[in-house]
Amino acid sequence: MDEKCNFIELWVMESYIKREWHKRYTVNISAAIGRGPHMSPLAFYNTNTVVMGGYISYIILFNFKTERISMMQLWNGVFH
Repeated sequence: MDEKCNFIELWVMESYIKREWHKRYTVNISAAIGRGPHMSPLAFYNTNTVVMGGYISYIILFNFKTERISMMQLWNGVFH
């Protein structure tokens, strides 16, 4: 993640034997980062959605194709 610009890149390994990687996306996550303090990407939920979290009681699912943001409340480490 480029903290200065709020971009992440998704790279896909095309050939394990040749160790070939291709950049699939560059994603601007500024909209999702603005939803809470210290938000950062945690994982990819699927090919279009980034799971983001921080020092808050919820996680954010950010679909970078549609720019849709969904928030999920966490209670004691369990989704509600």
